[in-house]
Amino acid sequence: MTIDIRALARKLIILALVLTPFVSIGDVLALFGGSIRSQVIASTPVYLKLVKDVLMVALVALGIAKLARSGRTNVLAIPFLILLLYTLIAASLASDSPTLALAGLRWILPVFVAFFVYEFVDDLLMQRIARTLAALLFVHFGLQVVELFYMSHWYGANVLGLAARVPGFFLIPSTAGFFAVVTLYFVHFYDTSPRQRWSIYCVAPVSVFLTQS
Repeated sequence: MTIDIRALARKLIILALVLTPFVSIGDVLALFGGSIRSQVIASTPVYLKLVKDVLMVALVALGIAKLARSGRTNVLAIPFLILLLYTLIAASLASDSPTLALAGLRWILPVFVAFFVYEFVDDLLMQRIARTLAALLFVHFGLQVVELFYMSHWYGANVLGLAARVPGFFLIPSTAGFFAVVTLYFVHFYDTSPRQRWSIYCVAPVSVFLTQS
């Protein structure tokens, strides 16, 4: 049985997007309860955050498998493979702390993901990404409205006594603002539904405003 690497990779990309709300769910709940201690101390269980890393590693592996199966490559494939091997070796040898080495790998992993999923990207996938992000933004915006009234004032309060900065799915408001802008970009260029585009045109700026970022 031959595995359709392209189809599997596309499903993993969409799955990674759908799981976005759960990656920081513990931090969001801590913000609601006022129990958060610091932005650098995660309240979300580690196994939930590891899901994202596992998916990124799987996408890199699928990209390498696609290159090996196709028997053809582009001029950047070999340099990127060498850089990947060098990064793995350097991370394992240059640090006495396994935790620090893994943190370094997590930081650079998206760079490799961007390259190795390139072969799987086409207009259909971009449309699916745009629609998935749009659906997520609507839920994210709804959560922001709830946070506006019921979240603790860890980021301060405005003149109306409401939460000054609301991050939706995320711990840090600026991340939420970036998410809204990225969604607006994808929907503007890749979503074929005029109604959905105009909905995002209205929701995204308000979402960014609520983050005060």
